[in-house]
Amino acid sequence: MAWKAGTLRCYSTGEKLYAKYCDDNHRPEGERYPPSPMWLLRFATYMFTTLKKSAGVVSTTLSAVRSLTVAMGGSVDPFEAPNLKLALRSMRTLRKAKKRPKRLPITIWALARMKGHVIGKDHKETVLFAAILLGFHCLLRASEFVSKDPYGATLLRKHITIDDDKVSIHLARSKTDSYDEGITITTYATNNGVCPLAWLNLAMSTAPNQHPEAPVFQRSNGDAMTYQDLQRYLALLCKRAGLCTQSFKTHSLRIGGATSLMSLGFTREEIMELGRWKSDSYRLYIHHPERLRVHVAARLKKAAEDSSAPVFCGMSLKAFSVTSASTFVPFPTRSSASVPGR
Repeated sequence: MAWKAGTLRCYSTGEKLYAKYCDDNHRPEGERYPPSPMWLLRFATYMFTTLKKSAGVVSTTLSAVRSLTVAMGGSVDPFEAPNLKLALRSMRTLRKAKKRPKRLPITIWALARMKGHVIGKDHKETVLFAAILLGFHCLLRASEFVSKDPYGATLLRKHITIDDDKVSIHLARSKTDSYDEGITITTYATNNGVCPLAWLNLAMSTAPNQHPEAPVFQRSNGDAMTYQDLQRYLALLCKRAGLCTQSFKTHSLRIGGATSLMSLGFTREEIMELGRWKSDSYRLYIHHPERLRVHVAARLKKAAEDSSAPVFCGMSLKAFSVTSASTFVPFPTRSSASVPGR
């Protein structure tokens, strides 16, 4: 059976984790495959309680061990043990009961404030702020533009096409792209302090590794910027700008991009198209007109220059705090009739 590339990466990570667990606990080679039901239960409990892995990751890792067991001609009976299945169900139940921490949106106004606290001569800050702006303007998930396990760096220099007034990025994989067919997203220059094109140009021109297969966002040694690098820098910028550091995470860029567009009068349907929301996944196959992308850039440019606008788009922190964690965007009641060109 031919596995998808993403599945192979996940299984490889799972097999390595299992091997390390066996090594750390001095498990003899002859007793690793096939594993005993009790050994599997111990391994699953270790992942969930000690490593803080989600129930989904635990299940995927066990599937990787099972796959290798089958390849070695071993029995899969230990994986069907009632105690192991009960433990996995309990993990899923606990996962559902655990509330996701509230994440506030980083809006265009917040970015405009943060920009004044970026140390432009620092290579790392230049690259990470370029990543922040690209993630915001394109409504990206962090794993789509910085290195994050188990996928690594998926956005490479060869995936970027820069023209005079726009940049096109090809996402080789994304959460809603089940078959890794890829999708291309275009964003336009805003020609201001938070212009994604200008900062991306700077980051790419100063990158240590200029090879097409190299990651877009690089450290000074050429390695890919990681999810942890991005999160730490966001917290640092928020602190410098006087914003709450605990409520802003990497996903705040995607939330903030959508929130900003809604506050500027774009319709819910347009935002769902631009952000590739899974709830309407069929929209992935609809061509997004360039007029809409151009209009987005123009409105965000104007908004960023409005120093009188509140950081949170006219909504109080309390209004955001009561928003359901399952809802990406707290949509206010707003008419799109005022949007020019409709």
